[in-house]
Amino acid sequence: MTITFRRISESVNYPGSSILVFWQQLTAQTPATAFSNSFQQQQQPTTTIPMASQAQQHQADSVVSLASRVMALAQRHAAVTKEGGDATTARAALCAACEELAVTTTAPEAWLCQTAASSHTAAALAILLETDIITRLCETAEPVAGPTLLKDVGDDATPALFRCALRQCAASRLLDEPVPGHFQRNPRTELLHDPYIRDWIHYLVDDGLRCASWLSRYATQNDYHIPDERHRSAFELAFNTNTPCYDYYRQLDPPRGQRFDNAMEGYFRMNAPTPIEDIIAFPTFCPADGVVVDVGGGRGHHSLRLAQKYPRMRFIVQDYASEAPNTSSITPDPGLRERVRWIKHDFFDEQPVRGAAVYLLSHILMDHPDRESQKILEYLAEAMDARSTLLVDDFFDPGDRRFGSPQGIALALHLIACRGTAFRTMEQWTALFARVPVLTVKECRMLEHGRVVIRVSRRIGVE
Repeated sequence: MTITFRRISESVNYPGSSILVFWQQLTAQTPATAFSNSFQQQQQPTTTIPMASQAQQHQADSVVSLASRVMALAQRHAAVTKEGGDATTARAALCAACEELAVTTTAPEAWLCQTAASSHTAAALAILLETDIITRLCETAEPVAGPTLLKDVGDDATPALFRCALRQCAASRLLDEPVPGHFQRNPRTELLHDPYIRDWIHYLVDDGLRCASWLSRYATQNDYHIPDERHRSAFELAFNTNTPCYDYYRQLDPPRGQRFDNAMEGYFRMNAPTPIEDIIAFPTFCPADGVVVDVGGGRGHHSLRLAQKYPRMRFIVQDYASEAPNTSSITPDPGLRERVRWIKHDFFDEQPVRGAAVYLLSHILMDHPDRESQKILEYLAEAMDARSTLLVDDFFDPGDRRFGSPQGIALALHLIACRGTAFRTMEQWTALFARVPVLTVKECRMLEHGRVVIRVSRRIGVE
């Protein structure tokens, strides 16, 4: 079986020409040619300053060239934004050029040390989140003195610890220090005022950092091989348990599990991925009054969103809980929950809802090796009829193709650490569906950042 796939881009809202304005301020609105000439004049040797080496001159020329490219890309980004177009590609090119300029102008030893010590930023942010200092910063637009931020932390709190944490976060532009010892929120801090986004970031700098610190040891213990079967993940090593992370959250640490549930909603809110219904139109394969089964749907954020868009469709959310959550990032109208209900179901058991119009697997198969994923698919295939559609919303590994992103790479490593599974290549996705011959892939769409959406149906006359 061959999967035919298409590549499409996700649209991202982004403010206008702020980067261009910043660059113009930085260079005092000096044209690129004047900037280049001025730079070269400053490099002219004198009787007291030795000539630059060939390597130094080459690096200096590279900086000038990169600066000119950044300016040109900033102008292109501003033009696309002003015209109301999709600035995603222009912004990505500009960001890449800016990062290349930053790398080129930073001493290699400094860049290497900063990268190796980047975990300290996550640790510092975790301290500020756990003591609600970030929340207090978000409550005012004015700078706040360090001692004021520590008032509710405790009398025994060591000021030096929090000065280091605050300044580490300020150095990473997560907050500002406009006056020494006074700290102020900025647009990145303000994102953390949203409780769901705050829990997503807190999860990353707490559980995520903890698992990442054990990733190399996990890899060594497994001879750098990820087994296609149940095994002890870096999460289990980090938390000193033999219980997989999802079961650990529900059974052994419910407060941490509650934060994880909120974090998943925060992830979708913060990353604002294109809704699946905008990638593959539901009305083309789902009747107006059809039933959609959200398998492993958690708190039902997908079903609640879809129910708002399709007023006659009905939704069944299957997960650990048999009732609707008390809170959600989506506030439905009073009649919405009448069309969305929750049932307790383990997707490793027989699927109780037969012949639904749509079965949705959103970010489920990525958590499981092929043997377990095959079992999930087989139970769904048994429940499907000729009119049913299975939608898989997941991630893929681009392999050697240049089709990934830094965010996708980081998420892939995070998944390996927490679940002991890796993103599948498209060839591996093809092989997985070949394990369940009754299913046939009808459509496969590859998106930026490594996302893949696959539409699957049941073969007629095949058991």
